Amino acid sequence: MIDIISVIAWIAADRVAVLGLGGLTVFGALLEVWNRFKQGEAGPATSSPCRIESVSDRERIHRLLQENEGLMKQSEIVDAVDWSKAKVSRLLSDLEENGEITKIAIGRENLISLPGHEPPAAIS
Repeated sequence: MIDIISVIAWIAADRVAVLGLGGLTVFGALLEVWNRFKQGEAGPATSSPCRIESVSDRERIHRLLQENEGLMKQSEIVDAVDWSKAKVSRLLSDLEENGEITKIAIGRENLISLPGHEPPAAIS
């Protein structure tokens, strides 16, 4: 004859196993969602690297300069954005090559201006 305690223990063990498997399944699904979310932040791999981001970065620099009467120190731009000094420097060099800004060296610092906003002493 089957003892009632062993039946209860068997049912309890069975439920614990089912709950454990269910918990692992939910955990695995959450990890998969997290990984897909993180990959979405990095963006899909394309042949042209982050063209959309570059445009918005350029626009952000232009807006910063417009908000500051077309003239800012490079260090102020670095402080205003959440980018490295190297990224800001590369972006400003690209903008200068395209004639979108002017970089004026003042000692060890650069003054960045929109065309037509250069200080009078820098034009001569």
